[in-house]
Amino acid sequence: TIQADSVLQFADMNGDGVVDGVDLTTFFSQWGVCSVCNCTADFNHDCVVDAVDMSYLLSAWSTQ
Repeated sequence: TIQADSVLQFADMNGDGVVDGVDLTTFFSQWGVCSVCNCTADFNHDCVVDAVDMSYLLSAWSTQ
């Protein structure tokens, strides 16, 4: 389980301080099985970028 305060840190994949379409594009470019289990979009570290990881990203989505 990921701590709520670290969700933004993980979901802000390009480090610009917001979770937006740029991060979503990066996320979907890693969708599926991580061959060496080191995908940055695999937020729950189960070696698969999937709907569970997407829920973390969407929970941190910036509304500004």
